[in-house]
Amino acid sequence: MKKLSRADITNHLAKLYWDYAFDKKDLYKLLTGKVESVGHVCREDLYFRILTTYDWYTILKIIPPEQLRDALHDRVLNRIRFKDLKAGYQYARESLS
Repeated sequence: MKKLSRADITNHLAKLYWDYAFDKKDLYKLLTGKVESVGHVCREDLYFRILTTYDWYTILKIIPPEQLRDALHDRVLNRIRFKDLKAGYQYARESLS
């Protein structure tokens, strides 16, 4: 699977928050843990948007492997309304064990 460049990742993140005036570089810092929040958005909010917007293979390219477990934590998954999507991510989390 081809990795995305930092610029590609920041562009994907910016698309998630097109309706806010967030700097895409700040969203990247949030994803990588360099800042705790951007405006009112915390890392769990960002993970939620990523999981409910992009397909699995794009998610794997955006979220660093060492952060995938955090992205699939119950605090994030419990916010997902669609049972099938939530169940798929729970299965993926179990498969990572």
